[in-house]
Amino acid sequence: MQDDPILEAEFDAVLLSGEPRTLAAVADGAGLPPGSWDRMYRFSMPLLMSSINRDLGLTGTVWENLPQTTGQGLFVFMSDGAVVRAAVDRAPLVEVDGYGTPDALVEPDPGADRLTIVPGH
Repeated sequence: MQDDPILEAEFDAVLLSGEPRTLAAVADGAGLPPGSWDRMYRFSMPLLMSSINRDLGLTGTVWENLPQTTGQGLFVFMSDGAVVRAAVDRAPLVEVDGYGTPDALVEPDPGADRLTIVPGH
């Protein structure tokens, strides 16, 4: 598993601007063009391969170098049940209930170093 500084910078830009953006716009800015993914999952500590695979509907996928530090997580972008990109999530904290779709909004949480992904509008 690797860091994705461009994806992190796109999420940081939402937090710093205070303005919501679609998850599609954030992903596109990080090099994931429209149509290349249909769901984004975010997993929190503790990260267990079996739980990640179960939640993603995968079997036998080996997740190497999973983050081990409290506060870190894992982003997984999927398309039609296949992993498109996976990256370590460091900061800001991104919260999503289940998964986010391209039309979901990434909204800054006022007064906190946190973003919330709100279902599409």
